[in-house]
Amino acid sequence: MHSDSLTHNRSGIIKGIIRSPLFKDILRTNLNEVDPHTGSSFVKTLMGEDPEVFFGLISSLPMFINVLVKASTEFAVQLKDKYPPEMLKAFLTSLYDDIDKDALRQCGKAWAELAASQWKASPELRQAATGFLLSSGPKIKAGAINGLARLINAITQNNPQAFSTFITQVLRNIDGEEVGKATHTLAGAFLDQNWHLTSWTWNLVRNRIKKRFGKM
Repeated sequence: MHSDSLTHNRSGIIKGIIRSPLFKDILRTNLNEVDPHTGSSFVKTLMGEDPEVFFGLISSLPMFINVLVKASTEFAVQLKDKYPPEMLKAFLTSLYDDIDKDALRQCGKAWAELAASQWKASPELRQAATGFLLSSGPKIKAGAINGLARLINAITQNNPQAFSTFITQVLRNIDGEEVGKATHTLAGAFLDQNWHLTSWTWNLVRNRIKKRFGKM
């Protein structure tokens, strides 16, 4: 009860601050003047001067991520409910154009390399990941596949060749040996299921023939 009251009071204070024109001007000015390179410099300085403080801050990262995820979820809900699609389209496009794509790729590569090194050095991490995959993975994967299927169908409805071009570019950059091993594992898992593979294969062949030679 005390926690709910405290949260309500904080919410009221935040609302009052946000309504202040002075706060809006300060926030807008500071956000527009943020230098992206300060993030990199801050980490280098903090780790070089006092790693203990740095790792103390890092220990709070899970809580920060939880807050960020909930805020991001609510942000998406609010945008969808309160603004028309055309306005959102222009807004989101402008946001995407302002993102530093090279920095984003470097960030992804750095975290992927860190994750790979930890994976090799941590048997307990592999065991925990396997346990999570077996317990929660199927439902999560099914939801992701359903969402991806809807996205693919929506995109190809307007541009039938979009994903053909996408797959071509992906195949040029993948590790064939690793993907080959993974696909063999996945194929074996799917073949173990009681799916109607014959009808699925026939539909695939028929659609390919239609695409190449026209309607049958």
